[in-house]
Amino acid sequence: PADTFVNHRQGCVLLELQANWNWQLQSSAPWIQSITPPSGGSGTHHVEVCYAYNDSPTSRSAALIAAIGSLSETTVLEQAPRPFLNPQPDTLHFPPSDTCMDILLESNVAWSLGGGASWVTSITPASGGPDSLALSVCVEANGGLQPRNTELLLTGPDTSLLLPLMQASTVTPPPWTVTPTSRIHRVLLVDTLAGNLDGQALELGDYLGFFYRRADGEEVLAGFGQWTGSNDTVLVYGNDLPPPEQNGFLPDERFRLRLWDASALEEKTVAAGYLPLGALNGAVTDSSRFAQDGFSAIDSLVQIFRQVIPLRKGWNTVSSYIRLGHRSLEHVLSPILSEVVLMKDMQGRVYYPPWDFDQLGSWGLVQGYQIKSRSDTVLVLEGPRVRPEERPIPLEPGWQMVAYLRNSPSPIADEFAGIAPALDLALDEKDGAYAPAQGLNEIGDLLPGEGYKLKLNAPAVLTYSPNLTPPNPPDFKGGQPLERGYAPCTPQVTEKNATLLIPADAELLLDGQPLPVGSSLSVGIPGNGGCAGSVVWEGVPTALAVFAEDDFYPGLAPGAPYDFRITLPDGCVVDSVRVTFRAGPDFSTDAFFQPDALQAIERVEAFRMQVQALPLAAACDGEPEGSATLEWLIPGTAPYSIQWSDGQSGDTLQNALPGTYQLTVTDANQCTSQAAVTIPQAPSPSLELGPDQSTCSADPLLLQPQTDADQFFWSTGATTETIEVLQSGTYSLTVTNDEGCSAADSLEVSFLEPP
Repeated sequence: PADTFVNHRQGCVLLELQANWNWQLQSSAPWIQSITPPSGGSGTHHVEVCYAYNDSPTSRSAALIAAIGSLSETTVLEQAPRPFLNPQPDTLHFPPSDTCMDILLESNVAWSLGGGASWVTSITPASGGPDSLALSVCVEANGGLQPRNTELLLTGPDTSLLLPLMQASTVTPPPWTVTPTSRIHRVLLVDTLAGNLDGQALELGDYLGFFYRRADGEEVLAGFGQWTGSNDTVLVYGNDLPPPEQNGFLPDERFRLRLWDASALEEKTVAAGYLPLGALNGAVTDSSRFAQDGFSAIDSLVQIFRQVIPLRKGWNTVSSYIRLGHRSLEHVLSPILSEVVLMKDMQGRVYYPPWDFDQLGSWGLVQGYQIKSRSDTVLVLEGPRVRPEERPIPLEPGWQMVAYLRNSPSPIADEFAGIAPALDLALDEKDGAYAPAQGLNEIGDLLPGEGYKLKLNAPAVLTYSPNLTPPNPPDFKGGQPLERGYAPCTPQVTEKNATLLIPADAELLLDGQPLPVGSSLSVGIPGNGGCAGSVVWEGVPTALAVFAEDDFYPGLAPGAPYDFRITLPDGCVVDSVRVTFRAGPDFSTDAFFQPDALQAIERVEAFRMQVQALPLAAACDGEPEGSATLEWLIPGTAPYSIQWSDGQSGDTLQNALPGTYQLTVTDANQCTSQAAVTIPQAPSPSLELGPDQSTCSADPLLLQPQTDADQFFWSTGATTETIEVLQSGTYSLTVTNDEGCSAADSLEVSFLEPP
């Protein structure tokens, strides 16, 4: 025909061409893929023209020119456009309320729009085209905690697309973003999760974020999830970049948690309580530290606060309402230790940092202290905040110095009303006095951060009133970190600890050699899998703080035996550790944990897993008959991976050819021990029983082999070199030489009746 019309798909069309001379047919259109045949002679011809898919939303045409010399005829091939549907916008975002949204839909075909979840209430109109048309999509209000989404299906001839539809929830999500990595630790927020956020319960819709700390001290989000009251799982991502880059948690790095309070629209620092290892029918494999493919479960949260206590040059009387995790004075005062001249309590016990002389031991929550500072500075404390009404303070007759446990000022007359009959005098750090019996009040308000000296004439119990106002939001952008250094097993800081000094002359040995620098000495928690204390051995005097269990975190119970372990720089965890303590007037040599104890380590002897391989059988005559076995010299921690260099696994090497084989054993603590064993080649012994024998005699017949072996086993059960037989039958003998190789032979014996 003169003109031909085809659809947008790839295909071919057949044309008829009549000529009375030699002709050619061609086209300059690039989307014409072939013309077959492209030329011919006189007569009627059928020519196949093939064309490409039209991906354009507009039609296109190609001229096909048939020519005989200067004579030509043209036919036009017209191809339809690709069907298209172009909605704007191509993704619908709805607010939580019930509302409608308009869409402008451009198309060159007829279309229909439908599908979606039940909360999509109407689509008007639901069909149309081909043209540009405005339509409206309406949804119900979203009263849930989570955003929701669905998809609408837009269809036309030979085309379709999905139109995503998303609706926000009434809960405002945190301004957090996470970069997923290839390493994942899953944390379950159990459906019974209990939260103590300064006396307030955890609310549905709140979010929990997991932060890691980079080398520069900045904390970075690596996973977060929403609390919905169900068993919600949070994906926490680990680092998968080579050092010094970091994009997630390092192995065994402690989770740092923040809560997004969706109603208050603010972040709060929190600490978590974790289900023990093995809980949930064995599903729980980890607790508060990152492990690739690990699984932890959180069943409680407590809010962490920050208190800033100003210190003036000279003497200050101080106290805190913070429940400190690590209460040692060196740790509490570490950011300002160079500024502290002396610290003492009411009984005259002192802590003198220049000599590291410490009679106080640790910071007491209900105690007041006097600190002499070299200059004006601030002491920053972090931890859960005590609920003052739940922490009564027993008082004795005489002088004592007590803490003020509220987080805001309050009149001294109101707070001390319950002890007024027994109170003779109260003094603040400026020696302002309060004497209720005399009507004297120079103090006015009790102030957070200050301690107060009390003189009583009788026993009493001081109980402060509850906090009336929430604390200021915690500061996440500055301040001193609560921990220094890094150990492969970092314990959870708790309220009390014991101190294990490692002096300069202590012997730390691994397999009888000096312990490698960079190894860590840790104390495990029985039945928990975590550690109560850890310190990295740098070859210089140090101290290992071992933490006690408390109301918030696991640790050692008083009287628990020390369970020492050593983590080597290559990651191997050595469980076979023997520690000897040094005797001295200040030191305890008890091998059992006691909070606030002071001990000095004299000697540490650690022994890595050690194995050897022993040959069991030689490869006789070069055949694969050799064998060897694993022998434990020092066991490791099960389960084990046992590999032989020929690919076999298990305790025994079997069917081995002559040669040397390597044994590699790796235990559950990633410790490896290797051994080599040689399977010898040995000759089999010679053995000849001779031909079958017949006899008419009734006397015993002696069977005597010709052999160079020295071990014998006859089919009769005899183990002697020769045997005498009295009955007809087949008799066999197996012999073994010193190399363990064997040979066998048999003969037939016949006792005949005499004629």
